[in-house]
Amino acid sequence: MLTFMISALALVFFGPSGVGDEPTAAGDSSSPDTPFVFTREVWSTPGNPSRNQVPGAEFFATAPDATTVMSTMETPANAGDNYVQRLRGWIEAPATGAYRFMIASDDGSELWLSTGEDPANIRRIARVDAHTGPRNFSRHAERTSSPVTLIRGSRYYIEARHCEGNGDDHLSVGWLVPRSEFGEPFVIGSTPTAPFSMEVFESIPDGDPATHPAFQRRPDRMMKRPTMATPEEIGTNVGTRLKGTLVPPATGEYVFMLSADDRAVLYLVRDGDPESRVRIASLGGWVGPDNWEGRAGQVSRPIRLEKGQQVDLELLHVQVGGPGHAKVGWKGPGGLDERPIGPNHAKPGA
Repeated sequence: MLTFMISALALVFFGPSGVGDEPTAAGDSSSPDTPFVFTREVWSTPGNPSRNQVPGAEFFATAPDATTVMSTMETPANAGDNYVQRLRGWIEAPATGAYRFMIASDDGSELWLSTGEDPANIRRIARVDAHTGPRNFSRHAERTSSPVTLIRGSRYYIEARHCEGNGDDHLSVGWLVPRSEFGEPFVIGSTPTAPFSMEVFESIPDGDPATHPAFQRRPDRMMKRPTMATPEEIGTNVGTRLKGTLVPPATGEYVFMLSADDRAVLYLVRDGDPESRVRIASLGGWVGPDNWEGRAGQVSRPIRLEKGQQVDLELLHVQVGGPGHAKVGWKGPGGLDERPIGPNHAKPGA
């Protein structure tokens, strides 16, 4: 009877055969010798009234109702109601420097990190008091750690604790790796998908991006981007060039839109033919990061694209004062609406 109850509980939280948990190879287990192998433990808490209150250490000293092994610090979404889970294991620093760790969850959660391999030396470095969106690794003060110095090749114990009441649920832990060409937080244990390229031109004056001489010289920095957007608060007196190749998922009319601070201009090229390069949208001044419509030129006219026909996008952006940002979005057939454009319909290797 007990075996049946635990098996049924495992189906509730993990699905058949742990589908969705990205289990590691058979025989793997969490230990300092196997970094990036994480143990997920789940406790059922029927009628739990404290959906945002993560239990204390004494709770986790009890045996879990179900356990599985995972390869990333991200659990399945909408796995169930009224449960507590812990995701723990060891990481290895790929570079020496200052890291930032982020946690996203629904409902409340806490992130703990040790000063080394010993779990006894953990300290809480971030938390979620209510809920966030999935993988919402924003720079919100409570959800993001202070800079943590890690040594290349050293291994560190890490632990995420999460409490779920009812409704939607998810848990993910990200990190921002120093000097990474990716330049964006990503789920620990995952390989970032970054099909867009970004060039940065520093110490430039204000001017029209379409004719600015800065874009004729070599960039000062280059990085990969997971979306067609600059990082938050790109800086002052900088120019950026964002490039990517899209493969439309359906034949029909598409519109492209900009959000930028300060000036930006967007070009489209069909099938890699430079003669087809055309300016399709522009912004002459600042708008907020979530403002996608309302300014003259901010949204392109409808553009007919064929399914599978490659189109290249190039965004030129000039930022003078303030934090700065630039993003490209698109809408298309079948309810397509990505703001900013993500990797789903982008060709790798921009």
